[in-house]
Amino acid sequence: MKLSLKHQLSAYFYGRRHAVLIAFVSILIVVWIPHPLCAQESKKDSQLQTIAFKLFQEKENLQILRSQVVEKNNTAAIFDEQPLSYYSLMDSIDRIYILCGYEYEILEIAPKLKKAFKPKYYQRRSKRLLQTIDGITTEQNTIDMLFKETQNRSIINLVDQTKKSIQSILSLMEYGVKILEPETD
Repeated sequence: MKLSLKHQLSAYFYGRRHAVLIAFVSILIVVWIPHPLCAQESKKDSQLQTIAFKLFQEKENLQILRSQVVEKNNTAAIFDEQPLSYYSLMDSIDRIYILCGYEYEILEIAPKLKKAFKPKYYQRRSKRLLQTIDGITTEQNTIDMLFKETQNRSIINLVDQTKKSIQSILSLMEYGVKILEPETD
């Protein structure tokens, strides 16, 4: 029994539609169902990248602030105006800069890791970030104690700028901890 061309084409396209439908449903199952999980991971990764970038900016702001302190220190040394205060502030800024730089690099790497390593890595980084926050807070308290009774207006301005930068860094790191913590059901 020979089918007409019309019937042959009809059977061919019916089979094609069926195959296309199966392929479409398969793709839908493979792509769409895990999509919310992937979206959540990519959202977390993009948030970490944003925090890393902002932390980098704050780190650069600290570098600029440090150069201002060095400039003021050089001027103070010429006029014998408390150069020791500037050295103390420079040391504090250097310590915060180092801590901030280390965490920036860590947060920048996190989204690039393989999915299997992320939960443990995020947990360790969260703990490390909390330790860094404690270190920066200690440094902030040291700055507060050292410059509590300072009358020099230029030092006070630099200390205020440093405190603003520290607060920004601390809020970014606290947000990073919040992102890195595992979600509870």
